[in-house]
Amino acid sequence: MPVRSAGDPTQTTPLEATDGHRPSVASGDERTSDTGQARRVVALLAVLSIGALWLQHHIGFKFEELGVVALIGAVWSGIGELADLFNEESGIGKAIDTVFKTPIRGVLLFLARPRPFATLTGLLVLAMATLSSVTVRSDAPGEESSVSLATLDERGAPRTSKLSADEPVARFRPVLTSPFGRLYRVGAEGYLPAQVNVFPLVGRQLLLGRDLVASPSVLFRPFVEGIVALRDGAVFSVKRVRAGKEESIAVDSDSGSASAFLLGRPKPVSDAMMMLWNLDATANLAPDPIKAQMLILWRSPKQLTLRGELAPRDCLVAEIRLHDQLRARGIAMLSEAPLVDVLMEDVTSGPRKVPSC
Repeated sequence: MPVRSAGDPTQTTPLEATDGHRPSVASGDERTSDTGQARRVVALLAVLSIGALWLQHHIGFKFEELGVVALIGAVWSGIGELADLFNEESGIGKAIDTVFKTPIRGVLLFLARPRPFATLTGLLVLAMATLSSVTVRSDAPGEESSVSLATLDERGAPRTSKLSADEPVARFRPVLTSPFGRLYRVGAEGYLPAQVNVFPLVGRQLLLGRDLVASPSVLFRPFVEGIVALRDGAVFSVKRVRAGKEESIAVDSDSGSASAFLLGRPKPVSDAMMMLWNLDATANLAPDPIKAQMLILWRSPKQLTLRGELAPRDCLVAEIRLHDQLRARGIAMLSEAPLVDVLMEDVTSGPRKVPSC
């Protein structure tokens, strides 16, 4: 052991100051612990922010639908203002600290601990990887339609929603999916159904008329014999022919009423279409008074209720029968055109073979 003389300077250890004071090791550990805890709280707030943005994206930007999430955010944002307004030593300041700040601080510190933080992050990742949403909207203001959503790999009743002037967006949430997507069938009244692949995180947004093609409409225009038969109480009927099988999709037996008939959603009648109708009537040698009456009837068709939806390549056979005698017939092969215009031919002779599409 070395011997130190009286004139030698006092030696100190690395943990001992020159005045003989030894710094506390515990205070350094506390600073390290506080730094780690602060970092975990920051990471927790980042995870909560990501979760809130993801939730808001799928719920929508409506305060009343955010519910508890929006309420908690409003309360938390107001705590700082109240703390600045009232002194922390006052009664109101202590009440704010007791009721709001202390519980929220305790929850945050608990969730920032390693195990709860890992559990919360894992649950959020699982939810973001398996839950999504489907949003359907229309670019036509005030359009009304019934929208449905059904999965292709499970049986069950489809989920339904309504589009209207008050609800311009139809949202389906939550929608189960996977990181690789899941197929769903989306249908809307007046549009052809479509199969869409729904992926997690961002969801699927559909626009009627773009992602769902409008179902074609068909206008059947009876000519002279057909109009006379309808006024005498004839029955108008439409059959769809698929693979040689006939299916009745619309019937009108409004006795004594003559009109044109519309299947599907109403479409505007242009001036060019009216000119073509005038040429049709002239080419078929219709007298001027009868031609004027037909143009008025054709311009205001009667919309019939359909059994099912029309689709391109459907073959439709429309007939007007009076006392079971065929008086007029129209054949239509549907295409991608939004409106198929059909002039029904008068049948003045005996029954003829039904022409194919």
